[in-house]
Amino acid sequence: MICIVKTIIAIILAIGILLGGYFYLVYDGVKDNNDNTRDPIPVQKIDWNYMANDANFIRIENVRVYNGNNMFDIMAKTQEFCTLMLNNPEKIYSEERSSSIKVYLRFHKEPSTTMQYTIDKYNGKECTFYVDKSLLSDLEYLQDKKSE
Repeated sequence: MICIVKTIIAIILAIGILLGGYFYLVYDGVKDNNDNTRDPIPVQKIDWNYMANDANFIRIENVRVYNGNNMFDIMAKTQEFCTLMLNNPEKIYSEERSSSIKVYLRFHKEPSTTMQYTIDKYNGKECTFYVDKSLLSDLEYLQDKKSE
């Protein structure tokens, strides 16, 4: 009799744990994907060497470059973008200068419970920074080509 009671209690606990885990995953996924706001990360905290690595550049969702009234995206060549930033640290500024262009960088936001990716300090962050205009031709070379 005691053995049957223990088995029933174990089954009820197992079902409760499974249901609780399922609802936690569902709630966490909804919570993470519902808002479109991102936490900022200062450009000084971005490790371009880490980001240029084969496995890490895919964490970038979008790079948008603003040059006056013109704007273009870099999505297909984010690894090359990270390498360009890595090779030109003296041309990256946290504040606008007269000879700079604006860059907006957005990282993918993975749910905190995902098992597909290792969550790192860049998860769901965004950064606006400025680069020297001398890099404009390199950035234009990396831009996504529009379909014609």
